[in-house]
Amino acid sequence: MSICAILSDTFGYKSTHFRKINMLTTSLAEQSPEDYSGELLRLAQSTTTFTVPALFRAMETRDLAFPTNTWLGYSNDRTISVGAQPVPADWNDKTVFQHRLFNLNVQTEKVYILSHEVAHCVVFDSRANLLRDFGATLKETRSYNPDIRYSATGSREFYKQQSPDKQAHEDLAELINMYLINPDYLKAFLRFLGEARFSAERNRVGLTTLEDNVLRDQIYEVIHTGVQAELR
Repeated sequence: MSICAILSDTFGYKSTHFRKINMLTTSLAEQSPEDYSGELLRLAQSTTTFTVPALFRAMETRDLAFPTNTWLGYSNDRTISVGAQPVPADWNDKTVFQHRLFNLNVQTEKVYILSHEVAHCVVFDSRANLLRDFGATLKETRSYNPDIRYSATGSREFYKQQSPDKQAHEDLAELINMYLINPDYLKAFLRFLGEARFSAERNRVGLTTLEDNVLRDQIYEVIHTGVQAELR
């Protein structure tokens, strides 16, 4: 049985499988960014729980951009950028928890990247200190022990060369991203961090082991409470 099947059966998390479409191409982003944006948002609306409401809030002060010379996402106080190039072949296997359950393809990977950038915006725009304080805790943890890692994104080689602050920022964004996609997705991920039988898989993608049930529940509550406060 595959690890994703085990996780699905064990944790009860069933992903909404992304429908396969053929519209989110680099050429579409180049020729008609409006159509590209519309299709991406429709796809996000049908496959995530809170990504689109969080995106609309973020877009009160930001524009969407779809550069055609990269696949990477980027966000700041003015822009949310999702590169229209296809992502590298090994990206989702090394980065996206339970990626096979999502039926990720060149279209739906863009939803995941969009949601991750929206998660950064949730932190940027946070009106309360809860999420920022948690981010500071993650930074302190990374500084004290670089082996304590809460996301495969923040543990990729690109970020390993950067500061603990940047690594922790990616950890926080990815935890929020999972919640935006589906709160049950985040719950499954946190439980995955605590299951001893998945230690080899955690090591493969650079994740910590988190056996403390109370701490895992606290992390979920911080993300849940912090995100919901920003969506009000």
